[in-house]
Amino acid sequence: MNTSLLREKLLGHWKEKLVCFVMALAIYAFYQIQRFDGANYTVPLEVKAPGNLVVKSGFALPQYVRVSLRTDRDELGGITSNDLNAFIDLSYASKEGSYDFLVNVQPNRRLASISPLEISVQPQRIRVEVEEEVVRYVPLTATISGQPAYGYESGMVTLEPSNIKLQGPKSAVEGIQEIQTEEVSLDGATENVNVKVGFLQLSSLASIDQEQQVEVTVAITPIETSRTIQGIEISYVNVPSGLDISRERKLVDITVKGKQLDLDRMRTNSCSASADCSVATGPGVTDVPVFIQLPNNIKLDSQTIENLPVTFFTEKPVEDAASETADPDNYYFD
Repeated sequence: MNTSLLREKLLGHWKEKLVCFVMALAIYAFYQIQRFDGANYTVPLEVKAPGNLVVKSGFALPQYVRVSLRTDRDELGGITSNDLNAFIDLSYASKEGSYDFLVNVQPNRRLASISPLEISVQPQRIRVEVEEEVVRYVPLTATISGQPAYGYESGMVTLEPSNIKLQGPKSAVEGIQEIQTEEVSLDGATENVNVKVGFLQLSSLASIDQEQQVEVTVAITPIETSRTIQGIEISYVNVPSGLDISRERKLVDITVKGKQLDLDRMRTNSCSASADCSVATGPGVTDVPVFIQLPNNIKLDSQTIENLPVTFFTEKPVEDAASETADPDNYYFD
């Protein structure tokens, strides 16, 4: 076949051949359009911050982006938003400020193996304010609720550890002065409360180790209080031999202290007062000490009479009537 004959066959009826070619392209395009389909997915937006810059505290970052996929209609049915990962990478920022970050969409391994696959995202870029990430140790404060049982009170609160590591944007971390623990209940406690609890998250941007726990110990002790008892009659004891006293009725008021439960149970007649007259050495007025007798678990705080003036005098001897002898001149015999 010579060149002229080949050219004649290729170029002969070129109009008909062109029409056929265009029709073939149209049929192929129509087939592809019918074969392909699209779907939109709402995908959470993640932030990757491999350096020391993070999203500025308080900045309103979108939580989701819209991802559009186009692929074979048969493949779309098995695709979900979980097959897609949308994120922005802050490593492109070199210092604090405002930047336009590209929104990246990464399909999982199964989705990446589908071909053909077209992926687009809206918005394509997001302006984000970034600032330095800092680490700071913040004191812990126990959150106490409830009341101990009647007669008891709460005392010293200790935490171990007493500080917690806080990490996040500088403006968020520096604004947190303390971290509170989860609630510690003292309801009905009669002894020390010791529990392990977690923390309350104060900021979504500042992070703490949520798996770490703090040991909180609250001291529970009996309430110490006082009570006044009035009108206790003083008894006189240990009067020396050969002396006697004028036993005037004297009353003393006392204030005692002890555990509230013990004072509530104490009866007034369980307390007594006595004047110890053994200090007297002879007739006359002598100040004698007044002692208060109390139950073992009660202590004396004060008393209105500590020393009592008592008059002592010589005891009169008892005449032995049997030993008396009568004067004969006084007798009359009939």
